Amino acid sequence: MSTPTLWTVLGIAPTRDVLVIRRAYATLLKRLNADEDPAGFAALRQAYEQAMMLARTVAMSAPVTSIAPLPEMTPAPAAPPPALEQLRSAFVALQQAATTPETPNPDTLRALLEACLTSPALENLSIQLEFEPAIVRFFAQTLPRTQSLLEMVIDHWKWRDRPRSAAGGAIAALVGHADNLRSLEQLQISAPRVSRALTLPPRPAWLWIQVVFLGLDVSVQQALEQFRHVAPGIFDAGAQAWWSDFFTRPHLRPVWLRTAGIVALLGCYVGGLVGMDRDRLWLGVALGGLAGALGGVAFAGLWLGLIDWPRYRLSGTRSAAPPWLRLGWAPAAGVACILSIVSPDGLPAMVGALAVSLVLLSWAVIMAPGFRDLTAPPVMRRIWAAIIINIPLGVWWTLNNLGPLAPPTIPMSVVFIGTVVAFAIGQPLLWVEFMHDLTRGQQQQARVAVAAIALGALALLLLTRIGSEGSHLLLMCLVLVVLAHRTPALNLTAAQVKIRHYVTVVPAAVLGRVLNREDMASILQLGGILFMAGVALSMGVCFYNDWKASREGDPSPA
Repeated sequence: MSTPTLWTVLGIAPTRDVLVIRRAYATLLKRLNADEDPAGFAALRQAYEQAMMLARTVAMSAPVTSIAPLPEMTPAPAAPPPALEQLRSAFVALQQAATTPETPNPDTLRALLEACLTSPALENLSIQLEFEPAIVRFFAQTLPRTQSLLEMVIDHWKWRDRPRSAAGGAIAALVGHADNLRSLEQLQISAPRVSRALTLPPRPAWLWIQVVFLGLDVSVQQALEQFRHVAPGIFDAGAQAWWSDFFTRPHLRPVWLRTAGIVALLGCYVGGLVGMDRDRLWLGVALGGLAGALGGVAFAGLWLGLIDWPRYRLSGTRSAAPPWLRLGWAPAAGVACILSIVSPDGLPAMVGALAVSLVLLSWAVIMAPGFRDLTAPPVMRRIWAAIIINIPLGVWWTLNNLGPLAPPTIPMSVVFIGTVVAFAIGQPLLWVEFMHDLTRGQQQQARVAVAAIALGALALLLLTRIGSEGSHLLLMCLVLVVLAHRTPALNLTAAQVKIRHYVTVVPAAVLGRVLNREDMASILQLGGILFMAGVALSMGVCFYNDWKASREGDPSPA
């Protein structure tokens, strides 16, 4: 195969026009990936060097037919001494101007950098390959004083178009720094409050006021997602450290502080209604507001002490904790439900049930994976989903409280609420353990076992008239079956979940309408039948989904 001419490589006709040669080289350089085709890049660069030499020194009457092969160790043609000396002088002047004790003049820096980049000496490949890393080191040593020059260099060498260069990751860091400067300029226009929070020295009291009342933390977190690796000089160092601590270390949650404010306002209203005579109305309002505020702040403090601090302290060891510690809250909740049945219906038992429920909730929250700030939208959606999915259980429990058939005791209701909330929070952890720790065969066996239990309970409810004796135990057992079946039901599709809940939501919503108070004794029986039918249906659909996935060769465990 004949060696291609240098003009063929450049894609132009033979010419002495330096601008035409440079334009052709720049066009081809944009299309070429130096990392993927180093040989092509070397050929293009060699053709460009020879074309530039010919344009300056060789008459066009003596055509060149091919690129002269160079020995591997032969140095590139040296640049003319005056041009090289001009480049050195301009670069030394640029370094001196950028490192003076006084603040450098941006126009002076720009003029000196322009003199460097337009030097004819850079038309020599070997000099350019030496100068490019030097300019990268110059920026690394002088930023942020010279960050106004970054775009000029990036555009000149088209660093955004080249994935790699001789300087490697250093160029990528400079491009990222320039992109961050662009994002910061946009932030100053679109969200000046957020920009000031990141670029000015922090005033903690004023920042906390904006966090609580204006949701500044959410805006800052969303803005930070636009930035790449943040180098010094982009943000104020103190502000960056303050926000880093805010997002990584536990503190009073803004959502609970806002709640405390709402409770304080409600306390003012209630205090005004039930307070003193008209002359001392302000005292009732003040006492009510104070009581509400103290109650809200106390709740925020308890959340910090019982949930956020333990999660923070256990963040490094939570994933490595033994199974009994990660999952122990689930069986403990079941035991608490059964023990609440035999507890007397009085104040001591209610206080004990409340304490147990708080322990279960704290345990589940501490061990739950990826439990983020309640202001984060994904978690809020998960909370709303947990509320909606437990509405049928709540309606059924309420109707049982209204009926004459031995309604649940107060300790039972307290433990019931605590258990439902604990399962709602810790359900993702149960799904992860079920999916990764059990084989597909074991998962199918678990679904069969849950379905068998549900069908047995369904038969019992259909064939037996429920009396007051044992109704509490039956009620709690049915609730635990409903909560337990949600773990193996993780492979239900969205449409299947909707159909599954139509089985219980619609009948549960109309039970109170179609039944008289005299018929309330059958609420336990009818509701249990509906729930057990839904559980058995869910397990059957999950079994089918998993079987279908295995037939189609899906290697996923669920």
